[in-house]
Amino acid sequence: MEAKGLIPVIFKPGEKDFSTNGLGRLVDATRCEITEEANGKYELEMDYPAISRFSDYFENGYQIKAKPNDLEEYHIFEIKQTFKDTFTNSIVIYAQSRTYKLGNRQVRLVTVDNRNGAEAMKLIEQNMDEPCDIKLYSDINTASSTTFEARNVLNCIAGEQGSLLQYWGGEIKREPFKLSLLRRRGRDNVGTVRYGKDLKGLTIKFDWQSIVTKVLPFAELQSGADGTSQRIYGNAVKSEYISKYPDVYAQYIQFTEDQGVKDLASLNKVASKYFTTLYPGSDKPKVSIELEIEKLTDSEEAKEFAKMRNYNLFDTFIVYHKLYDIDIQTKVTGIVYDALAEKTIKITAGDIQVAFYKQQSQDFQEAIKTLTKKEYMSDFVDYITDLINGVEGGSIRQYPKNRPNTHYYLDTESTDTAKDVIAINHKGIGFSRTGWKGPFKNAWGINGILNADFIGAGKIKSNIFETSFNSCGDILRMVNGTLQAWNNKKKIMELTKKGMEFWNGNSHVGTMGTKGNPFPGLADKNGNPVVSDGNSLLLVADNPQKIIGLSNQSGTGHLITGPTQFFVGNNFNFFGPNGSKAILTVDRLIVGGKEVIPGQNGGGGSGAGTGGYPSEVTSDADKFA
Repeated sequence: MEAKGLIPVIFKPGEKDFSTNGLGRLVDATRCEITEEANGKYELEMDYPAISRFSDYFENGYQIKAKPNDLEEYHIFEIKQTFKDTFTNSIVIYAQSRTYKLGNRQVRLVTVDNRNGAEAMKLIEQNMDEPCDIKLYSDINTASSTTFEARNVLNCIAGEQGSLLQYWGGEIKREPFKLSLLRRRGRDNVGTVRYGKDLKGLTIKFDWQSIVTKVLPFAELQSGADGTSQRIYGNAVKSEYISKYPDVYAQYIQFTEDQGVKDLASLNKVASKYFTTLYPGSDKPKVSIELEIEKLTDSEEAKEFAKMRNYNLFDTFIVYHKLYDIDIQTKVTGIVYDALAEKTIKITAGDIQVAFYKQQSQDFQEAIKTLTKKEYMSDFVDYITDLINGVEGGSIRQYPKNRPNTHYYLDTESTDTAKDVIAINHKGIGFSRTGWKGPFKNAWGINGILNADFIGAGKIKSNIFETSFNSCGDILRMVNGTLQAWNNKKKIMELTKKGMEFWNGNSHVGTMGTKGNPFPGLADKNGNPVVSDGNSLLLVADNPQKIIGLSNQSGTGHLITGPTQFFVGNNFNFFGPNGSKAILTVDRLIVGGKEVIPGQNGGGGSGAGTGGYPSEVTSDADKFA
């Protein structure tokens, strides 16, 4: 049996004092593995005998205390799911970090305007719908802006769209009563492992598809006011690793005037920094590692990787590739920890993410460069071209200095005086007209989200295009050739080839358009339909329960409910064109509840002595009008 300190302990739901043995120590656990991924899941999986005194406790909400890694004494995991393995006669327990309870807390509206990480965390905490015993913390000094509306707290911190992780960056650390977004959680350069061959228990992949070892630079320089350009080619730039690979990976790379290219000399100067400053690491393969330490054999090669057992999440280290004699910097992205034996049993690692503009620069530049060759949008393209190519002065800043993660393109030499600023990092590109601290109201995120006040384009192709009009739930969607209006998640209108269609969620109400014929029995003197496609403006409801109403004052107007219609008002006047007499044709006429019978003293009515006419109709003129 393991020592006391290694044995997981179970606690009742809602317990906050984890210094005791709780409901008991899970001494018969046969497996307890904890998986934590970088800025991702943090979960526990345990096997326990099916029949035990703890069986009734293996339910949703009960908490398990266990050691999660070599650096922390314990963490608390809340049971979320269990199932019985009949083959081994055991219970398999799945639990999540108790910090997941932040996903139950909601914020209605939080606006973060040019705040650092700690201030943003505080705003979220202050606007939770209910208090939570998980406190929020950050040591990130970078200022940024975002807005959260109708979102849970975990999504605000680590979600994809507009989250703190997206705009502020950082590395998440979870503790029993605290969730932190840190500048740096891991350690730098904790060691070097030498890779020479594949081993049992080791899966290591090198991706060579994107490497470049020889850059052939060129640039398009504007040669006149009419927008024509001249292409120039610079000297080839070679990577220091060009001779280490079996082939030369050459690629033409275009540089632009906004990078400082004005002539051949400046092109060569900018291009010379390609591998050292602009795109460091682009001359090395991407690496991914999956290491199951217990499966390693007792060999010298295996010992190289066995020492990775002491690496922790977010630690960086070097993989030395013997064949090509290159060092590749790598980061630990996942840990599986044996909480019973107190040791790491599996590690995953991969490339350190480079800045967004480094990943997307070439594709983005190529897209921009083709704009001037399009025949549409010429005025807009000329405007943007003049705006970019007309830049004089300005400067570039990197922040923070000790470990820069963001580039700022300034319109002056100083951050104190700069107003027009572009910021680029691995989360996206932002634009500010109020200085380098923002707010960056126009931005393009790495997740593809574009926020802009004005977009000029030749064509936009999309299966679904959606925009929100306001904060009240009004949504406009373009779906498969139709334009839809939604309110509070309910479709209310749709513009189609039939016209304007009206909906109540999934229930169709009616249509206003020029298609269809709701009067198939109505024909002119020649027998032709009075109504046909394209020659009539029609307001048609689906059935008599879908009422059509016309009104300009409450309580008055015209209601159509199938065969029955209502005219609600005090006076009804019928005139012919230009004041001529109007003809009113009816089969039956009911006045004051009594039917009017045509002819002298017409019968059929009950008004004795009046010929069936109401008593108030007395003159012949009125009777035979």
